[in-house]
Amino acid sequence: MKTLSIIALLLFASPLFAAPEDDFLKLGKERLNSGKYDKAVQLFTRVVKINPANAEAQKGLGIAFFRLGADVGQQLAVCLALLRG
Repeated sequence: MKTLSIIALLLFASPLFAAPEDDFLKLGKERLNSGKYDKAVQLFTRVVKINPANAEAQKGLGIAFFRLGADVGQQLAVCLALLRG
């Protein structure tokens, strides 16, 4: 019975502890769409630090950098820095 209670708690509590990755991604998209590219870069960077395989965050970073006027070399340098931690 104790095990069942613990499992039920974990199942119902998991949405309360949603990954900040999703929150940062959503905020990054909002900032990107509102033209706040610097803030979008910060938020997408946080997502990539949490999950380097997040393609939406990588795309968002690329778009935000492009809109800020960053060239490919600058974008590559930031991406490499993110991968190094």
